[in-house]
Amino acid sequence: LYEKQIALRPNVREGTTRGRKQLMDILKADGLGNMAIEKIKPSDAKEWAIRMKGKGYAFQTINNYKRSLTAAFYTAINDDLVRKNPFNFKLSDVIENDTTPKIALTAEQEKTLLDFAKKDETYQKYYRAILVLLNTGLRISELCGLTVKDIDFENGFINIDHQIRHDKNGYHILPPKTA
Repeated sequence: LYEKQIALRPNVREGTTRGRKQLMDILKADGLGNMAIEKIKPSDAKEWAIRMKGKGYAFQTINNYKRSLTAAFYTAINDDLVRKNPFNFKLSDVIENDTTPKIALTAEQEKTLLDFAKKDETYQKYYRAILVLLNTGLRISELCGLTVKDIDFENGFINIDHQIRHDKNGYHILPPKTA
């Protein structure tokens, strides 16, 4: 079912393809992936989430995988293979959401970071990069991909239409993660 679901949306980024493969590998190794689609019940889906947590997967990762499986089962509903979606449940009712919320630096923390970077022998070479990151919200891959033509110094704008990524095959220029 999941293979069919991802085959219906083939034009995705490399990172999405890797994530899909990871979930496919997880399903193949797990009892859930070997069950007949029509036999999977909400209790099976919940037990799968509990097993994932027991294997050390983070809440958000499990939630992302659950979202993919929910979509796959909606395809099965539309194809009249099942009547209900066994993944249609709130994950935090089954496992604890132990995700630590991201908290932005305070103005004082930013100043402390910049003061440190400016004075430290090792990190002073990163001072300007840190300053740009703090003031723009750019991803590091977007910052690393910047060229002079991307910056409009006159009007104070930065055009972000690419990023630089590194993998085992080297560096690649790709579109940014989001528009």
